[in-house]
Amino acid sequence: MEGFLPEEREWFGEITGPRRLVDVVRALHGDRPGPLTWWSWAGESFVKDVGWRIDHHLATPGLARRAQRVEVDKEPAPELRLSDHAPLVVEYAE
Repeated sequence: MEGFLPEEREWFGEITGPRRLVDVVRALHGDRPGPLTWWSWAGESFVKDVGWRIDHHLATPGLARRAQRVEVDKEPAPELRLSDHAPLVVEYAE
């Protein structure tokens, strides 16, 4: 699975860190699965919220400290779904 191989995680760790870029979603959401932004068309993955977190919002440490909330702009019902993907939105304090 992409993003989980040791060399991929090592590379991602090299671009993130305390003096480089912060994974804002992880900082706000904690070290738990999600929020998911991609779901397969197969089965009921969208309804069951079984997918992948393939989107990241990276920011400088200063900007990351201003992040207040993260949300996935997911369609409310499967029949309204136009894509296998939903945008990731981060709200920042002014």
